[in-house]
Amino acid sequence: MKFRYEIFDLLKGEFQTQKEAAWCISNLTLSGTSEQVAYVVEQGVISPLCNLLQQQDAQVLQVCLDAVHNILKQTTTDRLDYVTTEIEGCGGLDKIENLQNHPNQDIYQQAFNIIEKYYSTETDEDLSTNGQAPCTEDEFSFSNQTVPNEKIEF
Repeated sequence: MKFRYEIFDLLKGEFQTQKEAAWCISNLTLSGTSEQVAYVVEQGVISPLCNLLQQQDAQVLQVCLDAVHNILKQTTTDRLDYVTTEIEGCGGLDKIENLQNHPNQDIYQQAFNIIEKYYSTETDEDLSTNGQAPCTEDEFSFSNQTVPNEKIEF
């Protein structure tokens, strides 16, 4: 079972081997079926991919971000919470958030897209009709208030 060795290499191998394994995983997530992608997720591929998100090599970062994004896209709705929690639990979300500051525009954009689509908690219902964010319990909302026309004297 060759694939099993690639995951092991991704976990424990030298950097060059990890890089090659990441390419294999990324290719599988791009062209594989959702069942195949679910299988690699079950085999523990998320944590090693996320670990590689702290490398300086832009090509490795792009490949790993692509793989993570493809996994999220291929995951069925009923398993999406599991996968997003898995990414968050291994520190992947923090690493993806940090990549939003990366000087490479493609890496920044991919990181932004992942967070925006899968980790953004703001919904259309959270915005008021005026396009304002909802108030917290310590704030007051003054939207749609009328001001009296009467002259106030002191």
